[in-house]
Amino acid sequence: MEFCVYSTSFWYVLSAAIYIWVMLRKGSKIHPVLGTWVLMFVMFSMSSWVYWHGAKHSLAGNIGNLAGAFNVYMIFAAVLWKNVRDNTLHIAFDDTQKICFGISALVVIVWLFTPYDGLAYVLTQSVGVLAIYATWKKLRKATQTSEPISLWIIVLVACFSAIYPAWAKWEAERDWKGLLYLARGIP
Repeated sequence: MEFCVYSTSFWYVLSAAIYIWVMLRKGSKIHPVLGTWVLMFVMFSMSSWVYWHGAKHSLAGNIGNLAGAFNVYMIFAAVLWKNVRDNTLHIAFDDTQKICFGISALVVIVWLFTPYDGLAYVLTQSVGVLAIYATWKKLRKATQTSEPISLWIIVLVACFSAIYPAWAKWEAERDWKGLLYLARGIP
């Protein structure tokens, strides 16, 4: 199990490092949308927070989510820095992203006022599904993508590496949250 935990972490950090390196090098064609990364930052922060403060939690059991959050934090910081450096700091959210923020507010309310952290976690993952939909909608209209496909292959390998620890946590304690994250994250 330790190998899978370290492997997942390694792949997520590698994918962030590649993305940041390609994005920040001179003449880069990657122009990330800050609003998308703000939404990812919020979603991963909430997902990690709700999971870690739930009744059942472990680093290994949901390593995909926790290492994924670290990946997003690294990229978000670099995207923010790039926008400040290039004097292009502008945030715009489309309707789907605004709905995601509304659901995020609902998650906070549910989590604070109900004893069941599972509902808050499911709602958080639904924000992730909507965020993926918003990104897919934009990519569908794009004539080209500036991000290297290798980045997404590495993230997929990281998710696959996290399956065994999540399954082991399910088998041992019936902690289903790591599996739910992967079911949302792998497609």
